[in-house]
Amino acid sequence: MSHGTGLQQLVQSFQKANQALVESALAVQERQMQFAQHLSSDWLATLEDHAHNTQALMQEMEQQGHKQQEAFQHLVQQSVTSYFDSLTAGLAFFGPTLRLTEKFQFCLLALANRYPRHIVTINEEVLGPQPLGAEGWRAADLIELLEHTAPELLQAPARLEVTAERKGIYLLERSEEIPAFWVYYGGMGEKTPPYRGDMATRQAEQARRRDEALGGDVPVGQLQMAVR
Repeated sequence: MSHGTGLQQLVQSFQKANQALVESALAVQERQMQFAQHLSSDWLATLEDHAHNTQALMQEMEQQGHKQQEAFQHLVQQSVTSYFDSLTAGLAFFGPTLRLTEKFQFCLLALANRYPRHIVTINEEVLGPQPLGAEGWRAADLIELLEHTAPELLQAPARLEVTAERKGIYLLERSEEIPAFWVYYGGMGEKTPPYRGDMATRQAEQARRRDEALGGDVPVGQLQMAVR
């Protein structure tokens, strides 16, 4: 078999495998339309299939001549680049979607369950200055904080939205347009603020800074959630 014929057959073999991969990816996209909660796992499974197919083709490539290897390696690189572009586009297209109108505490619990890597920032324009800081909270931390400082707020009617257009928790008795809490779901490509710790960690850090500033032990008074 000539080098030219061998390369042609190799390319055809790769194209067939790549077509099967594309069809598999399209099938995953269709399933994602129906089952958005399985988005990440489905895409990862498809990515693993692609890696397996590419590895098998690379092994076959090693058995070919030098010129065939160069041509085929270039073809594989183009396929990998194209695949990752389509993967990123697919994730961006299907994006996060979560809407819930419930008590504020239930909205926080739902956020933590759906997006374990989430971060919440308190909107001080709605809730006033925050003695322990407004940024870098987890849902469980906010529940603990409010149980000590403003338990009535946990029972307030709220709406959680995590969509392409809006990401936040709205306290409906205050504003249905301005979120009282900004939500970062921790997805790919999202610029998420760092986690800054729970209430006890923040209180300890605040006490340490006061001690350093005043040069002695200063008791930390009761820290309250500033709620207008």
